[in-house]
Amino acid sequence: MLVAAEMQAESDTRERFAEIIMKAAPKIQGFGGQYSLVVYSIDNIEFIKESFGQEDASRVLGEINGIVRRRIREIDALINWDCTDFIILAQGADAASARALAERIRKEVEAHSFEPIIKVNLSFCVASFRPEGGFSAPLSNGGNLNRAFA
Repeated sequence: MLVAAEMQAESDTRERFAEIIMKAAPKIQGFGGQYSLVVYSIDNIEFIKESFGQEDASRVLGEINGIVRRRIREIDALINWDCTDFIILAQGADAASARALAERIRKEVEAHSFEPIIKVNLSFCVASFRPEGGFSAPLSNGGNLNRAFA
């Protein structure tokens, strides 16, 4: 039964993902159909909420999204996927530039002080789409962007 539940969740995720891409499709066409996605998740937001309260959890979420908004271009979109999961739709960006964007965000969040929060954990996933070649996931060149920030 667990397998069926996981398959349903995966199917729902794919449908939601397709919906986001279809909404963005008219904008993407202006860039030759190439775009990249940077997905990030705040892994320990429930722990922060339980330990420090809803107000601090909301503040952390807002501060992270403020950092992200300062890093993305006006033509890009920041999409709230699910409370603690977000997608950056980087239009016209190739895999290398999307990975570089994720790393810049990671470094800035790592350097940010979330007082009194001691640690914020983020996970990143990067994928790129080219009309002629489909998707690629460029996280395999020497490391990954899943990091814990103190």
